[in-house]
Amino acid sequence: MNPLATVLVVLLLVSGMLAMGTSTSLPELRALARRPAPLAVAVAVNLLVVPAAAFVLLRALDLDPTASLALMVVAAAPGGGTGALLSLHVRGDRAHAVALQVILAITSLVSAPLWLHLYAGSEDTSIRFGPLIAALVVFQWLPLAAGLALSSRSPARAAGLHPRARRFADVMLAALIVVLVVTSGSDLDANGTDALVGIGVVLGLTLLGGAAALGGPAVRRATAMTTLVRNLSLALAAVAFVEDADAAALLVLTYGLAMYLLAIAWVLAARRRPLTEPP
Repeated sequence: MNPLATVLVVLLLVSGMLAMGTSTSLPELRALARRPAPLAVAVAVNLLVVPAAAFVLLRALDLDPTASLALMVVAAAPGGGTGALLSLHVRGDRAHAVALQVILAITSLVSAPLWLHLYAGSEDTSIRFGPLIAALVVFQWLPLAAGLALSSRSPARAAGLHPRARRFADVMLAALIVVLVVTSGSDLDANGTDALVGIGVVLGLTLLGGAAALGGPAVRRATAMTTLVRNLSLALAAVAFVEDADAAALLVLTYGLAMYLLAIAWVLAARRRPLTEPP
């Protein structure tokens, strides 16, 4: 990934998870255990249903092998670090979004390589998990834990910090989209029409997966946004081991650009039509 994009992703993850932690409490997270069905269904959709559907449809499209493999990796890599943050902008349930993102970020480290191995067959699809796990802990878990601790011990300070962290994360997300437009948008033609169709197919599957959510409106919105935002860091780490790694990485970044533009369009639409129920 472009070095500037990498820095922006790190800053976005840290500030975004801090914003989530300072707006969520441990009792809210514990309350999810009393209504486990929405969370369980969302996890199953992300880890099983969306990748299985992508497996079938990408094979049917008969794409270039590199493009097909890259898109399969994206479909099998849920738990993107900005899903929970973006769910705030559409008034999704905060605790549900945080819990779902954390669960998917962990479980996708196992599910994504398994789906990739099934799809690629005999190709070498090993992934170095050490750096991924370290990044997950440092850039997501620790800021989230710090925010949760602050909201538990000093709610007033957490309430003051939350809008600052959220605004900073929003700026980082905007800057990241600009960088993706510059680095990936200018090379859209390099992916080919078939690859762009494949991107549309996987995006459509994540939207359908999110639409299958259970629970109240806020829970369903949180599930939908978290399902839409895939784990690009994991996908990029995985495609580093395919035969044409540069082409695969370009396709993942192009997917990321389309994914974020779609998410921002949803956020803007939600702002035009204010929701009546509480977040």
